[in-house]
Amino acid sequence: MRRLPWPRAADQARIAWAVNEVSDAVWTADVVLATLDLRQEPPGGVRRASGFLAAGPRGMATMPGWTTRQQRPVQVDHRHAAVDAPENRSTQLRNQQERSEST
Repeated sequence: MRRLPWPRAADQARIAWAVNEVSDAVWTADVVLATLDLRQEPPGGVRRASGFLAAGPRGMATMPGWTTRQQRPVQVDHRHAAVDAPENRSTQLRNQQERSEST
């Protein structure tokens, strides 16, 4: 709840209920965030955080690539790479532009 803006106003008990499946499977916040990245946030934003969270990781604990403690960090690494890729690309473009302007 601390790492995302939209569930902060939600009732903690509802959020705990929404993520109980993955909590029981000892998932970390990073792993839950990686599963949420697989779902697109509604265009109008998330209105019911508990509903969005309940649907996000639902069933993921039994999906290939997500079932063991060894597999889940790999999925988190993929998420981080995907999140960082656009930022890294824009930095590369900016650096190229600066080099071309200085020559």
